[in-house]
Amino acid sequence: MEQNQEISKPYVEKEVNKEEFKAIYMKNATLESGYSEDHWNALFEKEEGKIYIISEPATSAATSMCISSGNNEHRIYFLTEESTESLYDFPGKD
Repeated sequence: MEQNQEISKPYVEKEVNKEEFKAIYMKNATLESGYSEDHWNALFEKEEGKIYIISEPATSAATSMCISSGNNEHRIYFLTEESTESLYDFPGKD
């Protein structure tokens, strides 16, 4: 292993309340990513009864916030810039 290569932490996720979820969202929201207070207000503010989950970044390089939503939950997770850029790359895409 290279000297400067960071070892990934174990995958950790935890359920949080809506206020904690919002605080993490706002801390990591950027206009470049499309996340903003307006986005929060439009999609999350009026919702009730949802489960909120935070997946901790695996390394310090995982700084790009992503959000996935299902029937009853919202999840924040973090990817590296490289992972974010290749997220929609499919085999055979050139």
